[in-house]
Amino acid sequence: MQPNHRLFASAVLAVALAAANAAIAAEVKNSERLENVEVVGEQVDSYLVSDLDTATGLGLSIMETPQSVSAIGQVQMDDFNLYNLNDALLAVPGIQVESVETDRTYYSSRGFDVTNFQVDGVGLPSTYGNRSGETDTSIYERIEVVRGANGLMSGAGNPSATVNMVRKRPTDDLQMSFSAIAGSWDSLRLESDVSGTLTDGLRGRVVMTKEDRESYLDFYAMDKSVVYGALEKDLGESTLLTLGASYQSSLADSPLWGALPLVYSDGTPTDYDVSASTSAEWAYWDNIEKEVFAELKHEFANGWELKGYYSTADIEGDSELFYMYSLPDRDTDVGLIGYASGYTLDGKQDVFDLRVSGTYQLLGREHDLLFGYNWTEGSTREVSLYDYTNGFPPIGDFTQWNGQTPVKPVYTDGLTGSNFDEEQSAFYAATRFRLTDSLSLVGGARVVNWEAEGEGYGTSKVTKVDGKVLPYAGVVYSLTDNYSLYASHTETFRAQDDVAEDLSFIDPTEGVNDEVGVKGQFLGGKLIATLAYYQTQQNNVAEFAGQIEDPNNDQVMIDYYEGRDYDSNGYDLTVSGELVEGLHMEFSYAKVDIENKAGNGLNRDFIPEQTVRLYASYRPAMLDQLKVGGGINWQDDISRVHAAGHTIEQDAYATLQLFANYKVTEQLSFSINGENLTDEKYISSLYWDQGFYAAPRNFSASVNWRY
Repeated sequence: MQPNHRLFASAVLAVALAAANAAIAAEVKNSERLENVEVVGEQVDSYLVSDLDTATGLGLSIMETPQSVSAIGQVQMDDFNLYNLNDALLAVPGIQVESVETDRTYYSSRGFDVTNFQVDGVGLPSTYGNRSGETDTSIYERIEVVRGANGLMSGAGNPSATVNMVRKRPTDDLQMSFSAIAGSWDSLRLESDVSGTLTDGLRGRVVMTKEDRESYLDFYAMDKSVVYGALEKDLGESTLLTLGASYQSSLADSPLWGALPLVYSDGTPTDYDVSASTSAEWAYWDNIEKEVFAELKHEFANGWELKGYYSTADIEGDSELFYMYSLPDRDTDVGLIGYASGYTLDGKQDVFDLRVSGTYQLLGREHDLLFGYNWTEGSTREVSLYDYTNGFPPIGDFTQWNGQTPVKPVYTDGLTGSNFDEEQSAFYAATRFRLTDSLSLVGGARVVNWEAEGEGYGTSKVTKVDGKVLPYAGVVYSLTDNYSLYASHTETFRAQDDVAEDLSFIDPTEGVNDEVGVKGQFLGGKLIATLAYYQTQQNNVAEFAGQIEDPNNDQVMIDYYEGRDYDSNGYDLTVSGELVEGLHMEFSYAKVDIENKAGNGLNRDFIPEQTVRLYASYRPAMLDQLKVGGGINWQDDISRVHAAGHTIEQDAYATLQLFANYKVTEQLSFSINGENLTDEKYISSLYWDQGFYAAPRNFSASVNWRY
């Protein structure tokens, strides 16, 4: 590791600030100050967000981007109470939210795990490819997603998708909103969002959220607090400095660690109450994340823009958890065994990004160009302890489980954990070259250096990759002003710390995504549709293959892995925007077929082959105070083979949401929302061979005041 990178990042940002200020005097005096736009490309009531920058960094619209891109904007999040990242991503085409536990979630797209997350277009380190706790959406203006490999802007990852969470920023005009939402299971949520000009050239925004709720799950409860603040300062007419900070705590009582057994010991499926939980009443899982960021933008007289970004985040986890394993007897429901663990996490993430973008003239045409440097570092410190001293008797009849254990655990045994650091640095460049008025080439590359050192739960994390080149190539042809054809080739990689049978480290995975599609815009750009076909490969994915003796200790067995190759292909169809006057919608159909090229049965049948998502709202012209809408989520059947050899199945299902909002005045409105109105009973995920049931029918009501 090179600890001077953090100092280097701060120094470069300081130099950029000084250079930008020095350049102001030489610029044209009538240069306009950078425009502040609260919601980019989103119309009032519309679910369409047309200007996305996650794929290339070139500021291309959906029509100009040679990949499948989508976004969930503020309007849709407000209409359907998408208060956390899981709920928001459930509305995104082709994204699967794998809720394996109440407070730990994985995501997948096109058959592969989603490991790339960004904030404001800058990548975040992702240690395990999951998110713990509950990421609140109240501080974000929109959630952008680019599907497929995205090595150009994200670096190391899987050829699945990149999720970009775009923060709310200060506005020129005074804006205020306050909401109170009450719902099923004694849930109460309070939100406030205040933004505007403080003094000449200084703007601010503050968002505060408090949520406290019980649950349909036995024993479970959540206490969540969010505070976010941002300041924007004009440093002259063409330079903008933004400083911000956020705090979020997700304090869970009696969370799931692991989940329900889904089959009995004889292989027949279990069918517990929707509320069933394997947690204990004394269990808890607290997740706290604190972040500070700074961003500098400077626009030069020739239209080029310099942008520097730095953020540092502290992530803390503290928990006492109860786990159940084994399979119960079908007749008696006896057979589960439990044990307890205490777990703490101390993580840190530092991110620096510096980019310069603009246009240039060549062969009589104007083209777009981007250069950048990115550096991220993540450190992980974990401690796990267990209670082997007291021991716990078998659970007994699980249907009678009341969350009580004979004694409260004392965590003094089996000390283990992690102490490792990961660092990634990269140079990247991209351009859009206009060959003709109708034909554009989009190309670029990212050169990545990756290094990790330390140990995680007894396994070495030492990996190193130097000079990995990730190319990006795309072509867009505009048939007319309203239709475009595109094709693209994108790549990514992911370093691995697993060992092969000869105890050498397995090479990184290689991810490739080839895609062709057609995009159309209608009704003056109010409606955009995309149809895409893709072929995706991820090669050399490390998967467990067996155990061998430790050459230094014949009493210890070491897990070893083999690299296996996967292919996926499928279709994405999306339609977003205003279909007719007053009717706004977000529709998607996604189909994926993924298989192991080795043909050894290690397939990913827990991923549904087909999904359909439809969200819509309507405001009648004759009664524009009223807005009504609904959402339908349907997915194909899924399955998984249990470690004991039994097959677990979840049939295809659909869920229904409805809402109504009524504006009493221009400032005051009331809303009613209902979710899973057909009271569908289904397992939320088969990512693991344990699982739990999703929420049954539930309702909420809110009062909202906006200025």
